Amino acid sequence: IEVIGARENNLQNVTARFPLGKFIAVTGVSGSGKSTLINSILKKAIAQKLNRNSDKPGKFKTITGIEHVDRLIDIDQSPIGRTPRSNP
Repeated sequence: IEVIGARENNLQNVTARFPLGKFIAVTGVSGSGKSTLINSILKKAIAQKLNRNSDKPGKFKTITGIEHVDRLIDIDQSPIGRTPRSNP
């Protein structure tokens, strides 16, 4: 999947590629737009396509390859249990 021209919050015309079927990480300094790129743009655009979700994604020019995605699994940072050993 390729996000082209992401322009939301701190992102200024950013293009990023995400290989499908791979475990990837998005890294960068605090405030660089990682969460905006993934949660506000890519996740919402995929959810909108799959579920007819009404949440509008952040600003971007286009996303290519989205037709190859047939499901979206969102794993957030919430604790998975109630013990101190339960780190997300």
